[in-house]
Order: sequence, then structure tokens, then C-alpha cells
Amino acid sequence: MRCRQRKHAVAFSEDEFENIYRTWAPALFNFTARLVGRQEARDLVQETFLRLFRTPAPPDRVKPWLYRVAYRLCIDHHRRKKAAPAHPVSELPEPGDPGANPETVYLAREAMARFLAAFRNLPPEGRALLLLREKDNASYREIAAITGITVEAVRSRLYRARAALHRALAIEEAK
Repeated sequence: MRCRQRKHAVAFSEDEFENIYRTWAPALFNFTARLVGRQEARDLVQETFLRLFRTPAPPDRVKPWLYRVAYRLCIDHHRRKKAAPAHPVSELPEPGDPGANPETVYLAREAMARFLAAFRNLPPEGRALLLLREKDNASYREIAAITGITVEAVRSRLYRARAALHRALAIEEAK
């Protein structure tokens, strides 16, 4: 039996694809790493760009397309693993400048650790929406395009995610 290779049209030239990769891979990695952890993020970003490479026609807007695919891969990953993202406190950057008061640095690290713990306990969709809006400065319309929900649903779900995060932080502060 002969093995036949399936040929399809290539959506991008090698230079165009490389330029897209250089432009968007770091931001996409940061986004996925905050949802699933650094190790899994590498695989998911690679899968995202592999899907872009295999697409027969280029998407109208590359950024929302990439984020939508990466978002869905992260959600699928969470469904399979049902685990919180790996983002240990030891990976946190040192806040402030090197000459900062050690007590201030310690308190800032503790506050960041509490925030990350509360953030990790949000559902994956809530984390993704907050990251897109607050970290990546995506508009509501861009988030809707990425997640496949309406702008109104984005606003509502962001409100709920923020409220859940505030509640979790308030509980943590009360301890």
C-alpha cells in the first residue's frame, strides 16, 4: 500500500509565518502560561501555530484567531486535566527595586502569592477573560471574537470573575 501525502494550499509564505510567530508567540505564551503553566503553555503555543500553518486560508485578523485557538486549547487542557495552573510562588519576580526595604519586599511577595492563589481558584474561563482584558488590554469586542461569546456576555462574565476574585481576596485578608 502506498502512503500518499495530502497537499494543501499554504496560507502564508515562510517569511510571513515567521514574522507572525515572532510578533505573537511571546504574548501568546504569556497568556497560555498563566492559564495552564509554563510547560504546558509551550506545547499549546506550538499547537496553535501548527494549526495556523495548516490552515488553508489566512484568517482575516491573525491576533484574535491565534488567541481564540490558544484559549480553546487551554480550556480543553483544563477539561482533560482538571488541575490548577502551575505557577509556584518561587517563580514570582521580586517586587520593587534591589535597594527596597526587605520587609516591604516580603509583604509584596506575600500579597502577590495571595493574589495568585485566589486567581488560580477562578474557573479557567474567568482567568482567561481577566488576562485578556487586564494584562493584554484587549477590548471587549476582541475578547468576544477570541472566546466566541457576545460582547454583553464578556462584560457580564468579566464582572463575575472580578467579583469572585475580590471575594476570594477578602476571605484571604480576613484570615
